[in-house]
Amino acid sequence: MRIATTAVVITALVPFISASGCTLPPCGSFVNKNNFPALWGDLGQSHPDYQCQVWNSGGGPVKSNALMPCVVDKVYIGGRVGGWDYDKIDVDIFRTESGWPYYKSTYCAWGDDTELHHTSGYYVKIHSYEQAYFDGSREYILCNITTVLT
Repeated sequence: MRIATTAVVITALVPFISASGCTLPPCGSFVNKNNFPALWGDLGQSHPDYQCQVWNSGGGPVKSNALMPCVVDKVYIGGRVGGWDYDKIDVDIFRTESGWPYYKSTYCAWGDDTELHHTSGYYVKIHSYEQAYFDGSREYILCNITTVLT
Protein backbone atom coordinates (compact mmCIF):
# COMPACT_ATOMS: atom_id res chain seq x y z
CA MET A 1 0.00 0.00 0.00
CA ARG A 2 1.34 3.34 -0.99
CA ILE A 3 0.36 6.55 0.82
CA ALA A 4 0.61 9.86 -0.93
CA THR A 5 1.63 12.83 1.17
CA THR A 6 1.13 16.46 0.45
CA ALA A 7 3.19 19.15 2.06
CA VAL A 8 1.55 22.49 2.62
CA VAL A 9 3.92 25.40 2.86
CA ILE A 10 2.59 28.60 4.33
CA THR A 11 4.54 31.73 3.62
CA ALA A 12 3.98 35.25 4.79
CA LEU A 13 5.37 38.54 3.74
CA VAL A 14 7.95 39.59 6.25
CA PRO A 15 8.23 43.36 6.52
CA PHE A 16 11.65 44.94 6.13
CA ILE A 17 11.52 46.21 9.67
CA SER A 18 11.10 44.07 12.72
CA ALA A 19 10.27 46.79 15.20
CA SER A 20 10.19 46.68 18.94
CA GLY A 21 6.76 45.72 20.01
CA CYS A 22 4.81 47.79 22.46
CA THR A 23 3.09 45.70 25.08
CA LEU A 24 2.28 48.59 27.45
CA PRO A 25 1.65 52.25 26.75
CA PRO A 26 3.10 54.70 26.03
CA CYS A 27 4.75 53.94 22.67
CA GLY A 28 6.45 56.37 20.29
CA SER A 29 4.53 57.14 17.09
CA PHE A 30 4.93 59.11 13.88
CA VAL A 31 2.28 60.70 11.64
CA ASN A 32 3.26 61.82 8.13
CA LYS A 33 0.95 64.75 7.32
CA ASN A 34 2.91 65.57 4.20
CA ASN A 35 2.70 65.23 0.46
CA PHE A 36 5.83 63.03 0.30
CA PRO A 37 6.99 59.76 1.91
CA ALA A 38 9.04 59.70 5.11
CA LEU A 39 11.11 57.11 6.99
CA TRP A 40 10.73 55.74 10.49
CA GLY A 41 12.94 53.34 12.35
CA ASP A 42 13.76 51.20 15.34
CA LEU A 43 17.07 51.72 17.13
CA GLY A 44 19.15 48.94 18.60
CA GLN A 45 18.16 46.37 15.99
CA SER A 46 21.13 44.40 14.76
CA HIS A 47 21.59 44.83 11.05
CA PRO A 48 25.23 44.48 10.02
CA ASP A 49 25.12 46.92 7.12
CA TYR A 50 22.85 49.68 8.34
CA GLN A 51 23.31 52.52 10.79
CA CYS A 52 21.38 55.75 11.12
CA GLN A 53 22.85 59.20 11.66
CA VAL A 54 20.74 60.52 14.54
CA TRP A 55 20.60 64.27 15.26
CA ASN A 56 19.72 63.88 18.96
CA SER A 57 20.98 60.48 20.10
CA GLY A 58 19.59 61.02 23.62
CA GLY A 59 16.23 62.34 22.46
CA GLY A 60 14.83 65.80 23.07
CA PRO A 61 15.90 69.13 21.57
CA VAL A 62 19.62 68.76 22.32
CA LYS A 63 21.89 68.12 19.32
CA SER A 64 24.14 65.12 19.97
CA ASN A 65 24.88 63.45 16.63
CA ALA A 66 25.61 59.75 16.70
CA LEU A 67 25.72 56.84 14.30
CA MET A 68 23.36 54.22 15.76
CA PRO A 69 22.37 50.68 14.68
CA CYS A 70 18.85 50.69 13.26
CA VAL A 71 16.36 49.29 10.80
CA VAL A 72 14.04 51.59 8.87
CA ASP A 73 10.87 51.48 6.80
CA LYS A 74 8.70 53.94 4.87
CA VAL A 75 5.64 55.89 5.96
CA TYR A 76 3.60 56.92 2.97
CA ILE A 77 1.71 60.16 2.41
CA GLY A 78 -0.83 60.66 5.19
CA GLY A 79 0.34 57.49 6.95
CA ARG A 80 0.89 56.71 10.61
CA VAL A 81 3.00 54.15 12.42
CA GLY A 82 3.39 53.38 16.10
CA GLY A 83 1.44 53.96 19.26
CA TRP A 84 -0.11 51.51 21.67
CA ASP A 85 -3.59 52.60 20.59
CA TYR A 86 -2.83 52.15 16.89
CA ASP A 87 -0.56 49.25 15.89
CA LYS A 88 1.42 48.55 19.08
CA ILE A 89 4.77 49.46 17.48
CA ASP A 90 7.27 51.68 19.29
CA VAL A 91 8.84 54.20 16.86
CA ASP A 92 12.31 55.42 17.85
CA ILE A 93 13.41 57.65 14.93
CA PHE A 94 12.04 59.39 11.83
CA ARG A 95 13.18 61.65 8.95
CA THR A 96 12.30 62.75 5.45
CA GLU A 97 13.09 60.23 2.77
CA SER A 98 16.25 61.21 0.87
CA GLY A 99 15.38 63.50 -1.99
CA TRP A 100 11.80 64.20 -0.79
CA PRO A 101 11.63 67.13 -1.18
CA TYR A 102 15.25 68.06 -1.63
CA TYR A 103 14.52 71.80 -1.69
CA LYS A 104 12.93 71.97 1.76
CA SER A 105 14.75 72.05 5.09
CA THR A 106 13.41 70.20 8.12
CA TYR A 107 12.93 71.90 11.49
CA CYS A 108 11.66 70.27 14.69
CA ALA A 109 10.01 71.73 17.79
CA TRP A 110 9.36 69.92 21.06
CA GLY A 111 6.15 70.48 23.05
CA ASP A 112 5.22 74.12 23.59
CA ASP A 113 8.76 75.28 22.76
CA THR A 114 8.73 77.73 19.87
CA GLU A 115 12.44 77.27 19.10
CA LEU A 116 12.97 75.40 15.84
CA HIS A 117 15.93 73.02 15.52
CA HIS A 118 17.39 72.41 12.05
CA THR A 119 17.44 68.61 11.63
CA SER A 120 17.66 68.21 7.83
CA GLY A 121 19.48 65.08 6.69
CA TYR A 122 19.34 63.37 10.09
CA TYR A 123 17.03 60.99 11.86
CA VAL A 124 15.35 62.52 14.91
CA LYS A 125 14.95 60.37 18.03
CA ILE A 126 11.72 60.38 20.00
CA HIS A 127 11.00 58.82 23.37
CA SER A 128 8.31 56.21 23.89
CA TYR A 129 6.04 58.86 25.40
CA GLU A 130 6.29 61.14 22.34
CA GLN A 131 4.49 61.45 19.02
CA ALA A 132 5.97 63.25 16.01
CA TYR A 133 4.05 64.91 13.18
CA PHE A 134 5.44 66.07 9.84
CA ASP A 135 3.78 69.11 8.27
CA GLY A 136 5.03 70.17 4.83
CA SER A 137 2.53 72.95 4.18
CA ARG A 138 5.12 75.70 4.76
CA GLU A 139 8.25 76.64 2.85
CA TYR A 140 10.03 74.21 5.19
CA ILE A 141 9.06 70.88 6.75
CA LEU A 142 7.96 71.27 10.35
CA CYS A 143 7.98 68.38 12.76
CA ASN A 144 6.12 68.82 16.01
CA ILE A 145 6.98 66.44 18.81
CA THR A 146 4.44 66.20 21.63
CA THR A 147 4.00 64.13 24.76
CA VAL A 148 1.31 61.45 24.63
CA LEU A 149 0.11 58.86 27.09
CA THR A 150 -0.86 56.13 24.60
